[in-house]
Amino acid sequence: MEIIRINNIWKLLYGARIIGYGTTAICFLLRDNTVLKLFINTHHKRSLFRVRNIIEHLGSMEKLNNDTYVAPRKLVMIDDEVVAYIMDYRKAKTIKKLSNNVRVNDLLDSYPKLIEDTRIVSEEHFRISDMHDKNILFNGEYHIIDLDNGYFVETYKVDDLTKYNMQDILLTVVSAMFGASYDKNIYFNRADMDKIYNDIVYKNPENFKEFIRALEDEVGIDNPSIMELRRNRSRILTLQTRHNYYNRY
Repeated sequence: MEIIRINNIWKLLYGARIIGYGTTAICFLLRDNTVLKLFINTHHKRSLFRVRNIIEHLGSMEKLNNDTYVAPRKLVMIDDEVVAYIMDYRKAKTIKKLSNNVRVNDLLDSYPKLIEDTRIVSEEHFRISDMHDKNILFNGEYHIIDLDNGYFVETYKVDDLTKYNMQDILLTVVSAMFGASYDKNIYFNRADMDKIYNDIVYKNPENFKEFIRALEDEVGIDNPSIMELRRNRSRILTLQTRHNYYNRY
């Protein structure tokens, strides 16, 4: 991976604009239409850097780049410290901000590509981590960003690792469809619908289409919009806080 060594980060940020921020970093859209993720000195950032050789960790992620997964392309260093990395830009909204006009078939159309590319990164023995509704973008296609909390693990079979990675993604996507916070568990009120949901999340992610068709029956609308799903949320499901969510670090 290319390493950019600089004396002052503001030289790279001239003409840039902030497009996002999180617990470890601020993201800037640079003039060349790439994204710079600038680490900030928080507990989460210090934890990430403390448990890993960050140069090796981020450097090993470049091979994860594909149509869906957006990984680091270049490291930015001042002296011997990694202060940022640069990645590709995807013009898309986070699924937290899904348009009310998006329909379930829109989410379904690009889903096979999501599974395909998730299997590709799983074949590299990569386990995504800290998945939430700001780390999945959608513009008619899915894009997974902010991979630096993930890790490489050799002990899982590719099929199992693909399933675990898709589990985290599906929990987040379905929560976003209903406008639910990503720290909540979803329980459908009807047992047969809840069974279908748990099947696609924990066993058979390839059956997402069957879940969508069952959801149409549950709501009583063909190809419902995000707005229509959210209007029916309290009628068809219950939310409960994940008790271990805030202790995940």
